[in-house]
Amino acid sequence: MHLARRKLSTVETVKLIKPGLHWVSDGLYLSVGKGSGKSWIFRFMLRGRAREMGLGSFRLMSLAEARENAWKYRKMVSQGIDPIETRRAERKADNNREQESLVTFKTFAESYIDRNKAAWKGPQHAKEWRSILSNHAYPLLPLGNPEMERADVDRLEAPHPQARQAGTP
Repeated sequence: MHLARRKLSTVETVKLIKPGLHWVSDGLYLSVGKGSGKSWIFRFMLRGRAREMGLGSFRLMSLAEARENAWKYRKMVSQGIDPIETRRAERKADNNREQESLVTFKTFAESYIDRNKAAWKGPQHAKEWRSILSNHAYPLLPLGNPEMERADVDRLEAPHPQARQAGTP
């Protein structure tokens, strides 16, 4: 005979201190570490495979929020959707959007030249700026990294190995 389990209350989850995985409600578990760490886990079966999905820290997510998330993911599983893969795809899309919104040094420099070339003495100045940046600055900056770090600036400020020393022909 299968006995129905009673869902744990907030007070009961707070009092859990024994390390291990503790059932809280339908698919929702509380993982208690050997230290004081606790985290919410959603366990489910999909395509004959047992899966576990971390939902977040016990300190940062209430029992009500954890139950709501577990319910949302349980609904996805009932539709044959893997919530872990869905979350992974969402995070990847967020990262891609974030990367696209960042401005690289090259993009900024080219935009600066285009905005300011009208105020310069002649069109040759814009050409010179582009040439200098293409030959000396862009090769020193990491490709695909939109963020400049102090080491990148230091490399740009260092004398170029092929630059003439002052006073030498």
